[in-house]
Amino acid sequence: MEVPFAVSQKGIADGVDIRITHIPRAVQRLLEDDLIKEFKSHFKGHLRKRKAYFLTERGTEKASDLKDAAGSRIITLRTKDGNTYEKKVKEVYEDFGSMFSFFEFYQLCSSSGTLEESAIDEYRKAVAEKETTAVEGFTDLRDNMPEHTEVLGRDAELERIDEWFDDEKLRLLVLSGPRGMGKSAVAAEAAAGHTADYRIFWLHFHQDDGWDKLAYSLAEMASMNNYYKLDKYIKHAGKIVPGKIFELFTEELGDVRMLVVLDNIDSIKNGHKELGSWLTPMLKHASGWKVIITSRETLPVELKSTKNLEDKYTEIKLEGLDMAACRAILRSELSDSEFESIYKYTEGNPLYIKAIREMEAEGKLDLSNFRPEELSLLKYLKMHDELE
Repeated sequence: MEVPFAVSQKGIADGVDIRITHIPRAVQRLLEDDLIKEFKSHFKGHLRKRKAYFLTERGTEKASDLKDAAGSRIITLRTKDGNTYEKKVKEVYEDFGSMFSFFEFYQLCSSSGTLEESAIDEYRKAVAEKETTAVEGFTDLRDNMPEHTEVLGRDAELERIDEWFDDEKLRLLVLSGPRGMGKSAVAAEAAAGHTADYRIFWLHFHQDDGWDKLAYSLAEMASMNNYYKLDKYIKHAGKIVPGKIFELFTEELGDVRMLVVLDNIDSIKNGHKELGSWLTPMLKHASGWKVIITSRETLPVELKSTKNLEDKYTEIKLEGLDMAACRAILRSELSDSEFESIYKYTEGNPLYIKAIREMEAEGKLDLSNFRPEELSLLKYLKMHDELE
C-alpha cells in the first residue's frame, strides 16, 4: 500500500521548512510522547520502503487542539479595495483558503502582521504554477536507464543520496566501486525516486567511447524537444567546444530541472579534461541541475581538479553487501556452511549473488554477462551443471 509523500521524512521537512537531516531528532520527542507512530511504507515513485509517520489517537487530539488554537488567532485582513478587517484565521481560511491545506494557509498568515488579499492570490497562483513545472510534453533521454527491481542492502547509501538531493550546494555525486556492486542500479533507484522533480538524461558509456558522446546525446534530446541550435552547431563546427555545448543547451532548455546520469565513465579512454570543462559551467550556472557519475574508480583527477568542483561533489564507494542482505537475495535452502562458503568467495558482490539465485531458480544463466574469470568463480562454486 502506498501512502502520501507528505508523511515521509522529506515531506515533513518540506512542510515545516527544515532540513531532512533534522527530522529524526525532531520526531523523537513526538514518538516518546506517543503522539505519532513510525512505520516503513511505500511511496509513489519509490521502490524501497521508507519511514512514514502517522498520528496516534492521542496525537490526533493534540493536533486538533493546536488547529483550534491557531484558527482562533486574530489577524488583520486587507482586501483588494483597501478595507481592513480583524478576523479569526479560521474565518479567513473558510473564505479564501480552499485551495490550500490549513497548515499552508496558517503559514501564510504568520508571515506578516497584516494579510493582504492580493498575497493570497499570488500564493494561489504560485501553487498552481508549481504543480505544472514538470514541463508538459518534455521528452527525456533515458533509453539506457536500466530497469531495476528493489535495491537490497543499500539503505544507508540510498539515505545518503536522499541527503545529497536535499543539499543545494552539492551538485555532483560519484558512485564508485568494483564491477557488479550495483552502481547503475543504485543510480536508477535514485533517478526513479525523483522523476517528479527532474527531467532525466541518462547516458551509458561503452568501451572506448569519447566525451563527445555526451555532446551528441545532449543535441539529440534538444532536437527531440524541437530545439535545434545545438545539433546545428555540432554538425558545422570544426571543433566541439565543451563550454559552447553547455551554452547552447541551456539557452534552449536552461529552465528545465535536469538530473544528468553519466553511467560507467571509466570506459572513456580520452576526454576527461573536456568532460571537466563541461562540468565547470554546469556547476556554476545551472542551479537546477544535479549530476550522478558512476565509475569503478574514484573520480578521475582530471575531474577532481576541475575549477569550482571541490566543494560541490560527494562520493559514495559501494562495497560488498553484508551477509543478511545476501541471504535475502538468495532466498534459498542453503545450509549455513554452504552460504558462508558462497559469501566468502563472492565477497558479497551483488552480481555474483544474483547470478547464483538465477541458477537456483531458473536452472540456467546468461553466460554472456560474465567474464572468463567470473565464470571460473561460478564454476568453482559448483552451483549448476551447465557451468561444468
